[in-house]
Amino acid sequence: MTRKLNRILAVDDEEFIRQLLADFLSLQGYDVQTAASGEQALEVIAAMQPQLVIMDIKMPGLNGLDVMRRIKATHKDVGVIMLSAFGDSATIQEAYRQGADFYLQKPVNLDRLQDMLHAWQRGPQEDH
Repeated sequence: MTRKLNRILAVDDEEFIRQLLADFLSLQGYDVQTAASGEQALEVIAAMQPQLVIMDIKMPGLNGLDVMRRIKATHKDVGVIMLSAFGDSATIQEAYRQGADFYLQKPVNLDRLQDMLHAWQRGPQEDH
């Protein structure tokens, strides 16, 4: 099963990360929107209907796990790649348990991100 992917939302409270993701994804041909907070991400999701959200876990206000719970409750088919500078196993397990498709540790490795995008398009995998 191949999933269509052309609209991606990048969510991070750090402007540098948002811009890095937006530039990289735009160069790959994706329609990219960005959000600086969990609250803003929910507004953009409602308007944009992205197929995939790349989102930081640790953000002021609504954190990435809170936003992912809300996304998955109403848009089960939306993919989620969680980002975090904190690679502890408890955080990673919690992200997967709540529905993350992938987990990418900061600093963002763009080659690894591209592999994740391709894997998501190919469909569900048994391991991460």
